[in-house]
Amino acid sequence: MRNQGFTSTKLLAWISPLVAVLCCVSATQTYAKNTETKVKEFIDQSADALKHGIDKLGDDSAKIQEYVENYAWKGIIQDKATSGAETLSHMRLNHRGNVIAVRPGEKVEGKVICSLNSELAHTLSVYRVVIGLHGKGPQTTIGASLGAASGSSKEKFSFKAPLEPGIYQIRFRTADNYLESKALDAWVDEHGNEPDASTTIGIIYVRA
Repeated sequence: MRNQGFTSTKLLAWISPLVAVLCCVSATQTYAKNTETKVKEFIDQSADALKHGIDKLGDDSAKIQEYVENYAWKGIIQDKATSGAETLSHMRLNHRGNVIAVRPGEKVEGKVICSLNSELAHTLSVYRVVIGLHGKGPQTTIGASLGAASGSSKEKFSFKAPLEPGIYQIRFRTADNYLESKALDAWVDEHGNEPDASTTIGIIYVRA
């Protein structure tokens, strides 16, 4: 009986931390899903509000841009965000801030500071940052940094705005792959998820 009791105690001691980890993972996933739901609700509401306000401005591009920039985004956009070993900050789109209004299919040009933390990277791996639009997929990549080399660099990128009017969130994910084609595949993780809302560093409003 003593052996059985000892075995049960050891088993319980081994299982308890595992249960705690699983509960933590579950809580994190639930929080992420709740956050995504709230973001989607806000974006849906904002789409109607923005359209209503912009319709009053006619075809004045300068006023439309100002209206979109000054809209209350309520923390949806991050000035600095991290994915894995890379942190992006100071996003600028079309020589403006991190929120722009564009026409369908218009070229979007961006500049951003990309910082690699070598303590979170594998020394001999090459890291790229995949830039994409939530719900539309990856658009391009920036950087090609060796894991051993910490530091920051100013990166440029460009892509075409979607053809369908609406609000699009610019998100990103760090990929440890030298080839751009392979890095783009990392936009969706092993669970089929795109980068989460914590990596939203820009907004594109595509006008009707």
